[in-house]
Amino acid sequence: RAILANPAAYKPETYVYVTKHLWESGDRTPAAFWHFLFQIRTAPWLAHDPQLGPFRSGVNASIGATINDWLGSDFDAWLGTTRRAISYERRIPLSPERPAGLSESQWSAEVARARSGWEADFRQITGPGGPTKAQMEAQRRSNGRYVGPLQDPGAPLPADWR
Repeated sequence: RAILANPAAYKPETYVYVTKHLWESGDRTPAAFWHFLFQIRTAPWLAHDPQLGPFRSGVNASIGATINDWLGSDFDAWLGTTRRAISYERRIPLSPERPAGLSESQWSAEVARARSGWEADFRQITGPGGPTKAQMEAQRRSNGRYVGPLQDPGAPLPADWR
C-alpha cells in the first residue's frame, strides 16, 4: 500500500510486489497496470544493474505472462490499460535514486530514451502496419486462447491513474 501511495519513494523493481499483491487480491486490471509501470520504470536501469535483467525476465515469464495472457483477451482493455500506464508513469516523479556516476541530467536523458523505446515498441504493435484488432483476436483464437471481455477484472483503475 505504501508503494501505491507514493511510487516515487521506491525503486521500480519493487513495483512487482504491488503487481503480485493486486493480482492475488483479485484486482487484475490494476495488477496489469502496475506490471506495465514495472516494465517502463525498470527499462532504463537495465544497463546499470546486471542483476535486473534476469530478475525482469523471470517476472515477465511468470506473472507477466499470466497478466498478458489474461489482458490480451480484450484488445480494447489492453490498449486502454497500457496507454494509461504510459501516461501515469510520465506524470509520477522518479525515484530519487539513480545509477552511480550519472548526473541528474544524464539520468533524465537515459530515462527519456528508455521511455521512448518502450512507447515505440507499443506503437509498433498498435500503430499503422501493426496487427489489427481482428488479426490479434484471430491469432488468439487459433491458439485456443479466450477472446472477449476481461474475466474477473477486479477493481477498476482509480481515476487519478492517468
